[in-house]
Amino acid sequence: MNLSLFRSMPLISNAFRNAPLRIKLVAVYSCLFTVVLLLSTGTLYFLTKKNIERNIESELHNSTTAILNMVQTAANLSIRSHLQAIAGKNKEIVTGLYEKALAGKISESEAKNQATQILLSQRIGDTGYIYCLSSEGVLQVHPKPSLIGKNISSYPFIQQQLKKKDDYIEYEWQNPGESVKRSKALYMTYFKPWDWIISASSYREEFKDLISAEDFSESIMNLRFGETGYSYVIDSKGNLIVHPAQPNTNIYDSRDTEGRYFIRQMIQEKNGRIIYPWKNPNETAPREKLVIFNYLPEYDMIVASSSYLEEFYRPLTIIRYIIVASAVLAILLLLPFTMWLADLIAKPLKEVADRFLSAGKGDFSVRLKILSGDEIGRMATGFNGFMDHLEHYRDELEDLNKNLETRVWERTAELKKTLDHVKTLKGLIPICSGCKKIRDDSGYWQQIEAYISEHSDADFSHGICPDCIKRLYPDLYDENTQ
Repeated sequence: MNLSLFRSMPLISNAFRNAPLRIKLVAVYSCLFTVVLLLSTGTLYFLTKKNIERNIESELHNSTTAILNMVQTAANLSIRSHLQAIAGKNKEIVTGLYEKALAGKISESEAKNQATQILLSQRIGDTGYIYCLSSEGVLQVHPKPSLIGKNISSYPFIQQQLKKKDDYIEYEWQNPGESVKRSKALYMTYFKPWDWIISASSYREEFKDLISAEDFSESIMNLRFGETGYSYVIDSKGNLIVHPAQPNTNIYDSRDTEGRYFIRQMIQEKNGRIIYPWKNPNETAPREKLVIFNYLPEYDMIVASSSYLEEFYRPLTIIRYIIVASAVLAILLLLPFTMWLADLIAKPLKEVADRFLSAGKGDFSVRLKILSGDEIGRMATGFNGFMDHLEHYRDELEDLNKNLETRVWERTAELKKTLDHVKTLKGLIPICSGCKKIRDDSGYWQQIEAYISEHSDADFSHGICPDCIKRLYPDLYDENTQ
């Protein structure tokens, strides 16, 4: 097929070369317009697509970040409320023992000992505990007896406690033997009579059981992307924590239409983006879906936002249809315009060609109408001037021809007359055998010289031959003069 096309190229080239100018203009102008249109619209389409893709990812990233912040905020509120309740309850216990000591039922030292035992008997999460320190930063109560009485005010979070005394704070802490710092939460309340800052503290990761999906599930399910896009939350085992259609379901073994375990991939990668084909039960064909996900290690949650790409690209499809329709409309409008422009150029050229053909047949009176001052008008002016010169030269040639014919006729008559004379001389001439005179047509005898001069252009000069010299002038004859 390619070989046939290659062989047909000269035929196409010749056909184009021999085509009318109007067809050439239409073909060239249409091709150029189509190429420019395709390049411009293609560039526009490409840039729009890239912009939509950036907006898709940006929107999903922003939504995922917002959900992370939402979960983080819900977790903070839950942790804060939990620690606040623990700190407040223990403050009530300490206050009760203090009041018993004031009532004289127990001594103040016994009240402090009982309070210490009660505070240290509690566990917050797996490793959390309650401690107390004075407003100077000296530990009063702590699970490690060796730390009692030590001033730890040099630690930044302790300085916050000494400054606030009654508030919630978060900080990073690294125990001896651990390689990284972990996030810790603390709520403190101040018991002024004993100058105790009662603090309930534990690692944030140990509070994941406190987080209730009900605190943020409604807000997450209200998020929408495109027409059917949504967000959901799963844990590292594939359990759906929040989902608009199937909560409390394990989707660890879910596979897309190509057989890929995309949920396992999300759990393994923890952060990133995946595009996978997905087919809903009520659909006939799969569609590509984009999911962007992030991991909250403290609560073992993966927050994901997903949507079908075609729903985001739908405006691009509309743009494509508009571009195609505009191109078709432009070409339909272009054709008559190009034909008009081609006629505007081709008609004067055709008229010039026709006038030249007429002039070639001898009609030098043809002229062109000068309708404009552009190149076509200048061409018409030049053509008319050229034809004026031709017509002038023709008239001069006709005059020359007429004069030439007269001169030729006159000369021909002269030649005819001369030829007539020449013919007479060629005829039978009567000549005297004695004196050598010639008898003319009238019967008169003339000297031969006179007769020949009369009937030809010949002239005579006289001399004497050797025989006549010997006969007439023998005395002068010399044998050596011969």
